[in-house]
Formats: sequence, structure tokens, C-alpha cells
Amino acid sequence: MKRLIAAAPERITLTFSEPIPPDAAVIFVTGADGVTWQVGDITANGDTLAMPITPAGPAGRRKINYEVVTGDGDPVSGAVTFTLAEAVPPAASTPPTTSESAVDPITGAGGSGGPSGWVWVVVAAVGLGLVVGIVLARARPSTGP
Repeated sequence: MKRLIAAAPERITLTFSEPIPPDAAVIFVTGADGVTWQVGDITANGDTLAMPITPAGPAGRRKINYEVVTGDGDPVSGAVTFTLAEAVPPAASTPPTTSESAVDPITGAGGSGGPSGWVWVVVAAVGLGLVVGIVLARARPSTGP
């Protein structure tokens, strides 16, 4: 069955044969162009999972991928495809609020979705320290018999 959608949806809703907790699900939407749509938090209502999305990109084929864990602990994954009839312009950029831009100082999580710059500086410094330590250890003259 070919699914042609005239306008981009603002929400994805998937219905399963049993209730799925929202924290046991991953849902994402990708296009043939490789662009992944921005998604929001998954909510559950019985056997239905819903998630707001922010579509963007050219018209064409899209795939909703999902991975869930059932109440029995069984992993289930699949995909639903559809074709978007019209291109979707990028959403207007708005500055994040304080809560949206908060970054965990230890992990760097939050903010723009990845570790903050200082985390990479620390990782690079530790790596450089290891390399220098190995070079110095090899350069020492042996003191054995």
C-alpha cells in the first residue's frame, strides 16, 4: 500500500498489540536524503505511543523506524514508510530557553545534543598525557644489569 501524505505531520502515533512504556521505545523518522527529523518526547496511552516531530526537507520518501521492548521483555523493531508530497522548509530557529540549553557538567549531555567543547578538551588532554607518558617511559635508559 502506497502512503502519500500531502502535508508533513506534526505528530507520529504508533499502535501496538499491547501497552509499551514510553521509556522502552525509540522512534525516529528519516528521509531518502538521510536527514533525520527532530523528535520530541514519546508519550504512551495504553497500546499507543505518540511523539511530536519537527519535519524538514524535500518532498519524497520517509521512514518511521521504531524499536520497542514489550512487557515480556521481547525486543520488537520495524518501520513504516510514507511519501511526503511537498517539501517542508526548515523551522524558524528560536533561541533555547535556559532549561533547554542546560548541559550536564560531567557528561556534557543536553544543550545541543552532544558533549560540550570542554569535555573534548579534557579528553584530548588525557590522550596527549598518555602519549607523552609512553614516549618518556620508552626513552628512559634501562637501569638493569
